[in-house]
Amino acid sequence: LSDCEKITYRYKGPAHEFRVCMTAVTDDDYHTKNVSASSDWTEVSVTWGNLKQASDWGKDIEFDAASIDKLSWQIKDGVGKTGTLYIDDVTCVGGQSNVENITDETSFVIAPNPAKNGVANIYVAERCDVTVTDMTGRIVAQFVAVPELDNKISVRNTGIYVVKAGNSIQKLIVK
Repeated sequence: LSDCEKITYRYKGPAHEFRVCMTAVTDDDYHTKNVSASSDWTEVSVTWGNLKQASDWGKDIEFDAASIDKLSWQIKDGVGKTGTLYIDDVTCVGGQSNVENITDETSFVIAPNPAKNGVANIYVAERCDVTVTDMTGRIVAQFVAVPELDNKISVRNTGIYVVKAGNSIQKLIVK
């Protein structure tokens, strides 16, 4: 993500904050952009310079794209408000791809494998559903992976896991 010039995504739903979470931010005062409600699918484009931290609380941390931990969205229509926010087509624009090692026989790459501390990234050539199961067949993680992003797989216990991305299957070892 640090090579991205901007993040784009499409959404439909209530007003929300697009949040970029960095490892250096420990008080939830993430770098955010406020986005207004839309009943139709709407595209948002966010450059790193568009992001701001709250001015009235939290410790100000200089933005560092290299320390991005995750992207998130939070509905912001008021205290106690709920709703459904639909997000689609999250894209890193202008970044470098980590999928150059993907071949026709394999539609995704897991790295590192073996994983340490239960965390690995999955790099996909195409947007797809990912399911991670333990050796008993119990689902331990499920998400949609998107090309150009570091899609994290996080599992708690050491062992061997089966990762299915789209129609391809690979083994993940967690040490």
